[in-house]
Amino acid sequence: MLADNAKLEQIDSTKLGSPLAAMQKDINRALRSLVESDLAKVTLDEDWLTIELSSGLLFSSGSASSNSSASAVMAELTAILKQTNNFMRVRGYTDSVPIRTEQFPSNWELSVARAASIVRLLEQLGLSLIHISEPTRL
Repeated sequence: MLADNAKLEQIDSTKLGSPLAAMQKDINRALRSLVESDLAKVTLDEDWLTIELSSGLLFSSGSASSNSSASAVMAELTAILKQTNNFMRVRGYTDSVPIRTEQFPSNWELSVARAASIVRLLEQLGLSLIHISEPTRL
């Protein structure tokens, strides 16, 4: 028991991350107009703060290239997310139109490419991400 307490005392407080409730409040404030128009949703459970953004806000249908509004939204989020070193997951979603192109043989490939596109954008904005989660289809 004493050894466990000693280990706890040695933990660098900067590695503990920011309180999620405070971050949720900051994100809701930054994305207020998007939340009010149902283009963004910010939810908190005991372990995760989830930021869900409409795919139409970030991408054209059938595309994995982020648009200018994605850059603006991600810049707002990056300013807040840079303040913490909590674990982050990026999930790519596809739109509801089935796709079968040379570039994207299925909606699964489109969702993976979208997640990667957002990770690259966040990294360009100065945010370091740990890993890309598996894609989820609508």
